[in-house]
Amino acid sequence: QETFSQERVDAKTVRITCASSRLQRSGTDTPLEEKPTALSGRTYVATRTEAGWNVRDEQGQSAPADGQNLGAWNDAAKLLPADGKVTAGARWTVEARDLVPLISPAALREATGKLECTCESLAGGRAQIAFSGSLKGKGPDGAAMTVSLEIASGRMVYDAGRQKPLSLTMAGSFESAYDQR
Repeated sequence: QETFSQERVDAKTVRITCASSRLQRSGTDTPLEEKPTALSGRTYVATRTEAGWNVRDEQGQSAPADGQNLGAWNDAAKLLPADGKVTAGARWTVEARDLVPLISPAALREATGKLECTCESLAGGRAQIAFSGSLKGKGPDGAAMTVSLEIASGRMVYDAGRQKPLSLTMAGSFESAYDQR
């Protein structure tokens, strides 16, 4: 569970403050626990580059692994139909391979799955988009790391006039596994 706020610094850079970031862990031999992550209460600067988002803390150091994808939500237009045109009531599918940079901090390869999207309403230049689905893939080290993301419900408010997301929320589960054989 995470909450962020963002302030635009320039055309390619945003300052992101993490108001809270908590991780819940459990397992067959691990009791349920919830703890703050390394991101909690810290501020980062994210700059869009040709290769994606470059995230640094305020001292210029790389962000922790959990924060390597901060700022990617600014590319949420990838949830729109391929032609970029949204009409109320429209339904479309977005393939996982097109969403990896937006959703997964793990630099997935061989991503499979899809999100089903619906424009629930379009008023005042703002589109209310609902989405759900799943994404699975392998990490950068091949078969050793696998990642699975299930989005039970997601919502995006998209300002069509300014061509940018105003809010993006997702609820679901994220699982990563590393086989050390």
